Amino acid sequence: MSGNDFNPGPKNLRRGFRARIDHDPEPPAVYTPAQAKRLPPTDLESYDDARLTWFASDVLIDTPTSSALIKQVKRLVRTRRPVAVGERTIALSGASHVGKTTALFQLAREIEADTRRDDP
Repeated sequence: MSGNDFNPGPKNLRRGFRARIDHDPEPPAVYTPAQAKRLPPTDLESYDDARLTWFASDVLIDTPTSSALIKQVKRLVRTRRPVAVGERTIALSGASHVGKTTALFQLAREIEADTRRDDP
């Protein structure tokens, strides 16, 4: 299945969110700028389309900052487990466009993976 064929449904529904977690898109070939320049125009267009599809497919890259945030929030979630049945509330604040939503999506993926591993 190509990246263009993947349609998981709304990410705010459990099935759509889980489909995104389970989806592991194939990264495109990596060419140097010189190699890409030598591609015929149609191949270059296909290559660029594959790269754009890859970057648009909710691929999350671990950074030191996101890893530290996830580690801290997972600790908080674990400490709240005994008192929060079915609900784990987290408030995250900060300036616009710093990656809060991306960090929360990555955190949700990690917690979902942990939950699946602990209780398949």
